[in-house]
Amino acid sequence: AFVEAMHRAFTQDREPTELDLGEVLAGSVPLAGTMSEAIDRLRHWSQGRARQATDPEVALSPGRRKLDLG
Repeated sequence: AFVEAMHRAFTQDREPTELDLGEVLAGSVPLAGTMSEAIDRLRHWSQGRARQATDPEVALSPGRRKLDLG
């Protein structure tokens, strides 16, 4: 994202700003959306073959921090 923000700014003959980076991030599509089928297949495959890195109850607890990019 940072490289794209740099390219956008440099094509306008200026230094990149946080606004450039924010615009690039706002326009990006999460991998969970573009690769949902592959992720679902991997999750199905991993059942019984791997252990979870995070306890599901901990991951869904209301005290977890969230990143707000908006």
